[in-house]
This record gives sequence, C-alpha cells and structure tokens, in this order.
Amino acid sequence: MADENPDFTETPCSTCNTVSTEDELMVGCDSCKLWFHARCVNLNPADKKSGKKWYCPDKDCQKKKKTKKSVEVPLPVPPELQEKLNALEETRKRAVAEQEMTRVLKEKEFELAAYLQERQMKIDEELREKEATRAEKLRERDFKRREADLAAEMVKKEEHLKRIQQLETAFRDKSASIDKLLKNSSTPLRNPEVKPLTEGNVAKH
Repeated sequence: MADENPDFTETPCSTCNTVSTEDELMVGCDSCKLWFHARCVNLNPADKKSGKKWYCPDKDCQKKKKTKKSVEVPLPVPPELQEKLNALEETRKRAVAEQEMTRVLKEKEFELAAYLQERQMKIDEELREKEATRAEKLRERDFKRREADLAAEMVKKEEHLKRIQQLETAFRDKSASIDKLLKNSSTPLRNPEVKPLTEGNVAKH
C-alpha cells in the first residue's frame, strides 16, 4: 500500500475531489499513485495498516492487481509428446556433450602440436650442438694428426742433418789424415798404374 499523503490537507480525493481533514484516512494506489478517502473506496482502516499493496477501483489498476496475483499453471502434456520432448532433450544433451568433447579435443590437439613443435626445436638445437662438437673434435684431431706428422718429419730431418754432419766430420777427419800423411812423406805418392813421363811416352801421346 502506498504511503500516506504527506500533505493530505492539500491533496484532493480522486473519487470525491475534496481534500481530507486531519481525522480522515487517505490511501494511495500502488499502481496509478492517486490518493483516495478510505470511506470513498470502502477500505477498512485495518487493511490499510496491514502493509499490503492496494489498488484503486480503476480497471487498469485492477488488471495489474490480477496480473500480479495470477499464477501460471502448466498445461498437461500428452505422454506421446512428452516422450518426444524427452528424446529431443536427450539429443540436445548429447549434442552439447559432443560439442564440449570436440572443443576439448581441439584444445588437446593444439597443446600436443605446440608440445611437439617445442620438442622438435629442442631436438634440432641438440643436434646442432652435437654436430658442432663433433666438427670441433674432428678439427682438433686433424690438427693433432698434422702436428704429429710435422713432428715426425722434423725428427727425420734432424736425423738426416745429423747424418750429414757426421759424414762431413768424417770427411774432414779423412782429409786431415791425408794432408798429414802427405806432409810427413819424403817421396811423393805415385799411382802404380801411372807411368812416369819419358820421351817415348811423350812421343806416343
């Protein structure tokens, strides 16, 4: 029920169109918000104090009152139609479940593809690192092999040089011995196969 008019001495009753006195009770319609004397609408003062909503006798206001109080009663459904409705509901639930399953599968497929791509990238990176390590080891082994070959060649050259130095030393010693023998000998050395020059030999030549 609408609140009492705060200035009931100036608000006229919508039925008798007269203002109320201080002793007269006025009520307001909860639909059109107009004010009425309780006596003009046959309203019991006890009903006013109950706090319930009140609607004036106007047709539109009474329609709203009936609309608010009306309760929808479901119509009975034939068994055959109910079975079809139940079947449709089951079909709808299965379709919703299939859609949800499809969505979940797509998400899982996307996650799997992302995981496989990330895994492949890691494998490729590991392979590149292993290939780089292998190439480095091959270069290091080749360098060591060349270093060993150079060292062996240097050893051979040093041995050859030592042999040459030994031969030179032996040659110098032999030459010194020959020079010493020549100096100490009183007669010149002759080759027994070489004959001394004579007039006959000179003539022959």
